[in-house]
Amino acid sequence: MKNAILTGATGFVGRHLLKTLVRHGIKVTAVVRNEDKQSVIAKIYPDVLTVVCPLEEICNLPEVIGTAKPDTVFYHLAWDGTAGETRSDYKLQLRNVEYTVDSLKAAIAMHCEGYVGAGSLMEYESTAAVYDGDNHPRKANIYSTAKLTAHYMSKILSANEKIRYVWPYITNAYGEDELSPRFLNTTVRKIMAGEEMRFSAATQLYDFVYIDDVAKAFYRSGEKGINGRAYCVGSGYVKPLKEFIIEIRDIIRPDYRLFFGNSPGICLDDKYFDITSLTEDTGFYPKIDFRCGISKLADAYRRTS
Repeated sequence: MKNAILTGATGFVGRHLLKTLVRHGIKVTAVVRNEDKQSVIAKIYPDVLTVVCPLEEICNLPEVIGTAKPDTVFYHLAWDGTAGETRSDYKLQLRNVEYTVDSLKAAIAMHCEGYVGAGSLMEYESTAAVYDGDNHPRKANIYSTAKLTAHYMSKILSANEKIRYVWPYITNAYGEDELSPRFLNTTVRKIMAGEEMRFSAATQLYDFVYIDDVAKAFYRSGEKGINGRAYCVGSGYVKPLKEFIIEIRDIIRPDYRLFFGNSPGICLDDKYFDITSLTEDTGFYPKIDFRCGISKLADAYRRTS
């Protein structure tokens, strides 16, 4: 890979991937939604080419960029409604599916060598929630179902095309420059503040992966990922959520009292967390362990408080 086209370049994963691509000497064309985002990238990366193309017009990208340069990988990371109540907005999430398919068709039309989507471990949680009679789907599963649908549709449409298709799916990404009300962020913040929290039984398996490692995994997937494969992007350090919560407490505030209930979450088989194929195919190895990452996150909250 010598060139890359990147959507979602100002998002959490996107901006870290952009930094990683530039650091490795990749010539990047960043696709942004408006001129404000264009100026943000230009200030940090003056050598990165930026083009303005809203998601609803992503199918017109070949007219904006033209034929891609040889050895170009298209990374599609743009996705609306990744946190909060917007995850249950079915119209919004259906549009995300359409934009994913349109981005693939654009990559094909521009003769890109590879296409890398952005999946989520929640795709498999969605399947378990819907098909297992002992589980109960939540409205947030609309988001994960959209990710699953985008994955399946784009993979099917790529099958007979001359493009290498790769679908990395993230377990749970976190980092000190993204402090939204996600589970991990909220848990760290409330423990630091001494606010009471009550959890479920938290027996389901989890993995948390630091954002720098996520960006590296996506870069490697685009560079060496094998056609048609879905790769788990995680730390490889998998254990019950309860143990992660206890570890967070011990790192930040050992005297904090934790409350766990009896209600189990949706438990996925450990095979979905396996990063072996990603490592073997691409050479990816995570470097930042959970203790180090949580310490960085806690320091970020201290700076902003």
